[in-house]
Amino acid sequence: MSEALSEKFSEKLQRGRPRVVDPSTEAVYEGMGLYDGKYSQRARVNTYYRQRALSCLMVFDDPDADAFKWLADLKASNEGKIKPWRETILSELGRIKDEGAMRAVALRICELKPQTKEAVDIICRWRLGGKSKPGDIESLRGELCRCIDDYKRRHPDTQLSQIKDALNDAYYAVEILEREALK
Repeated sequence: MSEALSEKFSEKLQRGRPRVVDPSTEAVYEGMGLYDGKYSQRARVNTYYRQRALSCLMVFDDPDADAFKWLADLKASNEGKIKPWRETILSELGRIKDEGAMRAVALRICELKPQTKEAVDIICRWRLGGKSKPGDIESLRGELCRCIDDYKRRHPDTQLSQIKDALNDAYYAVEILEREALK
């Protein structure tokens, strides 16, 4: 009995998240050149999810395949066009477990044609069931300050009085929204 206990405790505990991609799949992707010099684990996982989405959406005998052309244009890819697919959006779509749901969300994304960040937000919200962390004052303040810093970086001659005026205008816009919500 003591041997079984010592054997159990001598096993090394796995830390971090469980593997998404099994080593055999990684070896196949490596052999196919899909990792393209990407060695970080995140890049490899994103490649796996992108390939999963592509294999689900790009079924060749599917009449809906053209509907996904905005996400991945295989003909443009074969013609050597630069960026024939939207890699980040495809990687996020590949995280949806149910393939039917993945196709439905992809169709909606193709209809909307949003910017990448917005598309990823839409897919994430759908995948997580609309659940999000409640907002708080500190994080909102931080985002507003980062936004102002970013603006000042792009427009260094911006005066502090202009920033204050813009913040005042935003404050009044929020006041109007609040009054409309109370109606």
